[in-house]
Amino acid sequence: MIDTKTTGEKTKCPGSIRGGVGSILVWCHEGNATVNAPDRVLQIQAGDLVIAPQGAFISGQGVTLEIPYHHTLHNEHEIWAQTTHCISLGVQWSARLIFEYSLSLLGSHNISAEFADFLRQQLPMPTVSAPAMPHAAVARTVAEALVSNPAEHTSLLEFAQKLQVSTRTVQRQFQADTGMVFSEWRAAYRVHIAAKLLAHDFTVADVSDMVGFDATSSLIRAFRRHTGMTPRSFSSRARTTMKNYDAMQEKTLAHKIPASTVFARCDYDQLLWIYQGTATVTTKGYCRFVGTGETITVPAGTTTRVDIAAGSIAIPVPGVVAQDISSLAEAITAIKQVNYDQQRGFHALEKAELTVAQQQLQPMFL
Repeated sequence: MIDTKTTGEKTKCPGSIRGGVGSILVWCHEGNATVNAPDRVLQIQAGDLVIAPQGAFISGQGVTLEIPYHHTLHNEHEIWAQTTHCISLGVQWSARLIFEYSLSLLGSHNISAEFADFLRQQLPMPTVSAPAMPHAAVARTVAEALVSNPAEHTSLLEFAQKLQVSTRTVQRQFQADTGMVFSEWRAAYRVHIAAKLLAHDFTVADVSDMVGFDATSSLIRAFRRHTGMTPRSFSSRARTTMKNYDAMQEKTLAHKIPASTVFARCDYDQLLWIYQGTATVTTKGYCRFVGTGETITVPAGTTTRVDIAAGSIAIPVPGVVAQDISSLAEAITAIKQVNYDQQRGFHALEKAELTVAQQQLQPMFL
């Protein structure tokens, strides 16, 4: 039912590749590549990790791995979901990123929790830009008063009376220069200041009072309107970013490849290649222990249990294109030759299927 094969090791570099299904991580394993994202074009080299939004694609002769990334971070705020970030981790992270890539091919819907936590802390501190200052004399005088004291409660009418102009004049100048009326501009500036305070240890209620909102609910509504997220979510994100991994923690995570057990079903024939270490592959009536360089063919429709030892990585390659896999570059080239569904040939089992598989698929040795 399942064939085994042993291969050697050699290097081969793949050609142009394309990605961009949802938010993705792009890891440059070898050589150089270009990430063509909606907001920018990045030239990357081995050791670079890019977080790219939907619509990005990759070109070049380097060996790159594309990992689906569906963390809630990208759902909380439009800025992070639509902005491309590049993090220079270094080639010492290669094994860890190959491991994360292999999980996505084996049916995982996301990167591991500990790597997601590390990644959040590498992204830039979230900020909320201040609204543009008006140029017209009257509106600028009003704006400067609000900047000097965001909690200022002087009304539009009171400002107009002090400056001996009509409220319509103030509104017209604000609208013409900033695209906002007076009340919108003041709320936007208060949100800008509130974001800075939320990055520290102030509560939402304290910040609301400090920047001049009459109630916490008013800050929440204004914050959501101007940023797309709640003050609490923003505060949590900002505080997480401020917690930096120390050098030892980072080194440990970079080299840590935890043991994992996968229950999945393949919709297409798959060649499971052991990139490094060992794994035990179990299907109904069959159990096989495999090591580095060995491959096992898993036929379409097969429910499979894969027990991957600590420090080990198993990569499924579509059987329709895979022949002899002898290097990561060859495996990636083969994977890129088929459509997205075939690339993700293994799919996680539904809860009921998982329960049955856990009972039926017991490896004879681990």
